Amino acid sequence: MPPTRSPLKLETRLDVLLALLGASTRPVRGITRLVKLLFLAEKEVDADRWLKRGEYYGYRPYKIGPFSADVYEDVEILQDSGLIEGTPGHAEAEDDIAAWEEEYATDVTPEPGPDSVHREVNRAFRLTGDGLKCAEAILSSVTNEQRTALRQLRARYDRMSLRQLLVYVYTRYPKYAEESEIRGDLGLE
Repeated sequence: MPPTRSPLKLETRLDVLLALLGASTRPVRGITRLVKLLFLAEKEVDADRWLKRGEYYGYRPYKIGPFSADVYEDVEILQDSGLIEGTPGHAEAEDDIAAWEEEYATDVTPEPGPDSVHREVNRAFRLTGDGLKCAEAILSSVTNEQRTALRQLRARYDRMSLRQLLVYVYTRYPKYAEESEIRGDLGLE
């Protein structure tokens, strides 16, 4: 369980994750989208520089674009703490994901196997009641500019399909697409 602090402030990457989820009333649909949103929070709104302590996610190029295993660890920590939940949902890009599941089963989630991949990809991540209180406290501790930046980031990218989001990330940040094995599937080769 993350250490209890009072008042809650934007100090660690866990706080950024909570603030990102709290910046919109919509859940984040799928772990791939969550990983990419946290990546974009670093690249486009400098969320990594807002931290009082700790380090941000160490993204590296991987088979499905920018990747950080730390996101999976933090999701588990926040779920175990009762601050977020991953509820079963229908993936917005079911056809695309189904084609990738078999080939990338061990790369999409730390738990290998098709069943775990399907569960992670199709989950809708949202704040619990306690998580919402924490996110609101964190968001109230940041500047108006930071809060607005996170809300605008969510508003912009929540409207994109997963395919559109991946194409955007790959074309805007090509260094992180160098190891990707799905560029052709996205029409980028």
